[in-house]
Amino acid sequence: MRRNIYDILQKANIDLSKEYSRIYDLFYNTYFYDGIDEVTLYGAINDYFFSFDKKLIKRCLTLDDFDEEFGFCFDEQPNDFSIDYLVSFSEYVVNFVFALINSQESDIDDEELHKVIEHVDSCMEDFGYTKVSKESIYIYVEKDSCALAVAEMVDESLAYSVLQYNHYRLKGDLESKLGILRAMAHEIENKRNELKSINSNFTSDLFQLINKFIRHNNDDNAYIALLTNLELEEIYDDIYQMWLYANMMLRQNEKKDRIAELINNIN
Repeated sequence: MRRNIYDILQKANIDLSKEYSRIYDLFYNTYFYDGIDEVTLYGAINDYFFSFDKKLIKRCLTLDDFDEEFGFCFDEQPNDFSIDYLVSFSEYVVNFVFALINSQESDIDDEELHKVIEHVDSCMEDFGYTKVSKESIYIYVEKDSCALAVAEMVDESLAYSVLQYNHYRLKGDLESKLGILRAMAHEIENKRNELKSINSNFTSDLFQLINKFIRHNNDDNAYIALLTNLELEEIYDDIYQMWLYANMMLRQNEKKDRIAELINNIN
């Protein structure tokens, strides 16, 4: 049975709660010089909240308004603690610290604020997460070397979605996953013949799954109609992994002649 990251970290004696407490203290209890007085990050963000980018705060008027609107509530010692709780709080802190830097209203030294971001990044890095952004909004996603490599290969408009697919908030969100997979299916369609020349059986399997589960509504298919949401999500995840593998094969095919020449030279 596949172990989740929480199980792995527990076995490695990495204390998630302690790391959460450190970030919590940095945000709520640590004081920074603000030109005249000393303030916490929480206090400074409250003071300058209305100057922040509306892409982040939407129409909210205060931090409390924001928390209520989007359901954020972080306790000093949460009863129901998990890696997802830590990731969510880390994203919350990093986005508001960046907002504080970009607002240019606060007199807290930018270098000090960047140290806070570096602390959170380092923590998440140790837990196997990497930070990605779109339109200046930051999230942490599980590191996947294949996903990271493919994200660098595809169009920039799709790259974020490739990484976002692994975000914990998308677990169980079939509609969002389907939307990403549709964009992926569209992207790889014009590479179908090249992929078929590399591995015809794999290509046939991939595009059958794409056609049955991604492009068309197959509720009239007796087998598909009986699938639970959990089973359907597992199939979506398999298609995602196959799409990544397909792109890696295409990339390797581009290197084929160079590799052949290298092999010839060393022999």
